[in-house]
Amino acid sequence: MKKTLLFLAISLASLSTLCAQNVHVGVGGGIPVGDSSETYSASVEATFSFLFDVNETFKVGPMASVHHYFGKEAGSGDNTFVYENVTFIPVGMEVRAKLSEKMYLGGEVAYGLGYSPAENGLFYKPFLGYKISESLGVVASFSRITSDSNNINSVNLGINLLTF
Repeated sequence: MKKTLLFLAISLASLSTLCAQNVHVGVGGGIPVGDSSETYSASVEATFSFLFDVNETFKVGPMASVHHYFGKEAGSGDNTFVYENVTFIPVGMEVRAKLSEKMYLGGEVAYGLGYSPAENGLFYKPFLGYKISESLGVVASFSRITSDSNNINSVNLGINLLTF
């Protein structure tokens, strides 16, 4: 019985160490740019990924995120209306490359599932990160969701927990 408990304790400790090195959680906000700035005022996002080491420099793995864009008020007087908020749930892949001990570069490519009035579309997000500590990083990115009838672009700033 003692050996079984010891085995379970070591297994759980090993699993938590593995997850701490490969699970990445990020949150951030953004400003829509281009034509998107006429329709949306701001965006928020949350990202989750589980990355596998390819070598000392590269990591790759599945990711999922939620991106919410807040509709803007347009027009004036009696002709005022508000664009609807839209939400996308991209599900796809992420890749990261270590540039130095503090800097990393990466990208996400996914199929963005449209929620609310949004259509499904292709999602991609290149990003550049700066590692503040072993478990915290700041990330600057550009994201784009392209569908048949709409393209939404934003410039984002966020934090990453448990980074490269």
